[in-house]
Amino acid sequence: MSILSDMFWPFGKQTPKITTVTLPSPEPEVATVRKWTSSSPNPGMMFALGGFPSNTGIPVTPYSALQASAVYACIKVLSEDVAKLPLRVRRKLTGGGWQDATDHPVNHLLHAPNDWQTPFEFWAYLVVCHQLRGNGYAAVIRDGAGDPIKLIPLLPDRVMVMLTDKGDLFYQASAPQLGMEQVTFPVNDVIHIRNMSLDGGILGMSPISCQQDSIGLALAVQKNAATLFRQGSMIRGVLTTPAGAKLSQETSTRMAESWTAAYAGSDNAHRVALLEGGTTFAPIQMDANDAQLLESRKFSAEEIARIFRVPQHRIGILDRATFSNIENLNQQYIDDALMGISRRIEECLEKTLLFADEREKYQIRFDFDQLLRGDFKSRMEANQIGLLNGVFSVNEVREKEGMAPVDGGDLHRYPLNMSAGSKPTDTTPEVAEDEKPK
Repeated sequence: MSILSDMFWPFGKQTPKITTVTLPSPEPEVATVRKWTSSSPNPGMMFALGGFPSNTGIPVTPYSALQASAVYACIKVLSEDVAKLPLRVRRKLTGGGWQDATDHPVNHLLHAPNDWQTPFEFWAYLVVCHQLRGNGYAAVIRDGAGDPIKLIPLLPDRVMVMLTDKGDLFYQASAPQLGMEQVTFPVNDVIHIRNMSLDGGILGMSPISCQQDSIGLALAVQKNAATLFRQGSMIRGVLTTPAGAKLSQETSTRMAESWTAAYAGSDNAHRVALLEGGTTFAPIQMDANDAQLLESRKFSAEEIARIFRVPQHRIGILDRATFSNIENLNQQYIDDALMGISRRIEECLEKTLLFADEREKYQIRFDFDQLLRGDFKSRMEANQIGLLNGVFSVNEVREKEGMAPVDGGDLHRYPLNMSAGSKPTDTTPEVAEDEKPK
């Protein structure tokens, strides 16, 4: 594979390689393995993964797709919004409910995945790979006791998924960060975040590849607009003289230069124009071609936002966003776009980082309170309702607001007619036996 093909991640019409390799197993044996990568999927997945060029004639790859502003905005919004959510390990309490398990070793790993990336950078990278290529990979490095101590991000194009004839999955990857050109990981040592899949859940499909025509159209319209501005003439108006009047070359040049000097530029805006010799100025309105170009660019951006399930106001299209519906749009964005990505990550982390006997006692969850905080007034009103009904204590509210606890702030207050654990009082009057209806 050439350097250029590695950079631009082409989809070629290739068949999966059938190779005989020795895989790690309790009893060493030679197994027949089928291999798939994002660059070389199995033949049945070629069309689904976008193995054919787009009809626009413009190559659409994860790198070229980012040249479309809407694609870049959607990927950046999704990756950064997931990455900025706190990720916590929580312990199940005996009486019900969950509590942060700050002493669990996985909790430290999630906040320091490796030596060169911050947690924000690590999770943002994984989501970028998931959204651009359909698969996000990270290798789990363990100590002698089997506890995970590092998470190494892997380039999807350098990961090969291997399926044995017994149905076991292995991952063969190039890991320069580990000082190895090629290493094989068992399925339990790889965090694999998949997009929607059609091949039995082995590989996720890339949104970029599945929507090559939609993104290619956006790139084609953008290229057309850039060419128009580079080569086309953008004249906003013309100066006309009375019928029959002829101007010499010197006169016409002088009039054009004086007009530009007097009225061109932002500093000369809204000045009153004085024209000589019956000359008039006629502005040129936007023609149909210009209007269609702008509408095409806007429609392409809306379609790309629909592909990634990102509300249009999140990428700067504010036509349908108002003060009355912006909160509902944000909630819809969390439910439809972020929840699906975060749930995939949470379940994959629990399966890979927690031992089997821990999965009933612990869970790994993103904290969405950061996105649901709302404005200060709404938060204070919600906190007040929680305090008055005994849902929160004062110190719990102060902790959410980033403030230190106070003495006596751990008590839960209840209304005077209720106490903790009490039942509602039955106010139905008692009826004597002889007065009951027969």
